Amino acid sequence: MSTNSAGKRAREADDDQLSKRVRPHDVAVEVNKHAASVSTYTVAPHIECSAVLHGEILKISTEQYIRASNLVVLFYDYDFTPTAVRDILAFSSRHQDITALNTNIVAISADTEHCHYAFIERTFGGSDVPIPLLADTTKRIAHSYQVLDECKGVAKRSVFVIDKLGHIRFWSVLQHHELEHNVDSVISVVSTIVCSFIFVMICLVMVEL
Repeated sequence: MSTNSAGKRAREADDDQLSKRVRPHDVAVEVNKHAASVSTYTVAPHIECSAVLHGEILKISTEQYIRASNLVVLFYDYDFTPTAVRDILAFSSRHQDITALNTNIVAISADTEHCHYAFIERTFGGSDVPIPLLADTTKRIAHSYQVLDECKGVAKRSVFVIDKLGHIRFWSVLQHHELEHNVDSVISVVSTIVCSFIFVMICLVMVEL
């Protein structure tokens, strides 16, 4: 009797030690860890102002995009400058690549919506610019994103990537007018965010099974 009890206790002890060394992959724990890491990102300031898109003046806000898609926010100095033309053309040329990743893009400067309208008509020959140009006339948006050049009164050339939860996942500020935005890097960041979101969704489905 005592021998059998001792053997049973020894087997239970061995099983307990084995379970401590070899634990099954807990998907729920991994998802919670991921969610916790995401929550450490900075929440993107709200954007709402007039804009020009497809020849029309309209109101645009981040509420139209967040939750439904990711968002790339491009700040540039002001209309009719060579840097503004280069930046808008660079992202416009990759617009389809960006939107294919369930991501929208907006461009912002301190110019009025009427100035944006004239800028598109005169600089791009009236051709359709696929990116809405937002009028941050109060400079509140540039200030809230900490990219306002106080001396010049314009936004610094910069780009932000905001995920579907409204968190800033990437940002870059150009310090010289000769530098160019690396659009490929921005697309790579967006692709990583999309893949990460898909992974989390798959994990959540697996947890429910």
